Amino acid sequence: MPEDIHIATLAGALNQLDHGVTTLVDWAHNNTTPEHSDASIAGLKESGIRAAFFHGSPQARPQARRPAFLPRKSRTRGGRFERLLKGPLTDRNALVTLGMAVLGPHYSTLEVSAHDFALAKEMGLVASMHQGGGEARHQGVGRTLMARGLVGPQHQHRTRQQSHRRQLKAFVDLGASFSITTGERDDARPWPSITGRLRALGAGPSVGVDLESVIGGDMFTVARMAIAAQRAHRHAAERGPQRQYPADLDRARVGGAGLDHHPRAAMLGMVERIGSLAPGKQADIAVMSLGPLAMWPVHDAVASIVMQGSGARVRDVLVAGNFAKRDGRLLRSDLGAVRTTLAASVERILAHLDIKSVSQQIAAQ
Repeated sequence: MPEDIHIATLAGALNQLDHGVTTLVDWAHNNTTPEHSDASIAGLKESGIRAAFFHGSPQARPQARRPAFLPRKSRTRGGRFERLLKGPLTDRNALVTLGMAVLGPHYSTLEVSAHDFALAKEMGLVASMHQGGGEARHQGVGRTLMARGLVGPQHQHRTRQQSHRRQLKAFVDLGASFSITTGERDDARPWPSITGRLRALGAGPSVGVDLESVIGGDMFTVARMAIAAQRAHRHAAERGPQRQYPADLDRARVGGAGLDHHPRAAMLGMVERIGSLAPGKQADIAVMSLGPLAMWPVHDAVASIVMQGSGARVRDVLVAGNFAKRDGRLLRSDLGAVRTTLAASVERILAHLDIKSVSQQIAAQ
């Protein structure tokens, strides 16, 4: 139901603000009706976070004697984005903006991928796609799209694990961006070695979580998982049969270290507005408390934040210069109502699935 989408999006965005995240991408593919999309956008706006709503569609299921992925007509597909650009997401400079969540070559045909990539280019929207652990379903689609001039900075690859065994440099050279969700290591994917390979090419991924039902949305934890996974992969590869540790143990880093701006700001085309502290930019700031002992003393600020930081240490959060969290508390008077509405939504969904919640199981005992 749209109301379930609304409260889940609102609560998720507030949780990110509480953990120091000022900008998120909502890869939204449960948009069965326009009302679902509008409810999700409303939740993002109500939270006060900076967000890109990446509109997607439920994936068509393969059916007997029918293509695995049904062709999508241009008028129907493009109309969804036109409606949002003329409605709730008219202002492209607002806190909440529009993007595209597309199937891409790994999960669709050349026809569908070419249509979506061309549509993103025509409408000036970032198109994000999932890249699985294996090869694309249709070989050569990526090369064909690049040959047609349809790949560029407006494309973002949601790389789950060891994607892009080939052509990674071509994507980087064309300005495509990358994001990794290391929490998906438990779904039988290969090693997430994309981080080190991107770093070697002078690029760097942003990090995310997919989904919070798998792992909590604390980006400090996600970043540490990305670093640990990349280091473990590199150590295993370099030890080889001699089983000797590599000499340099601190070479595998994640994120924007050494870059001129934050990868997420670059991916969204917002480097002129966010991603660093500079005159003329909007003030998206997270301030951390050192705590009594957890982060004391500090010798390397970046290392301390990434390796010892947590949401519990986030003291203040500003988005576009406005406080969303101050002195350790979200500046909202309705958090109790948000929790109550979220719990009611969960109970309703579980009842529909004929699953008893923990509270119901305790009450039945």
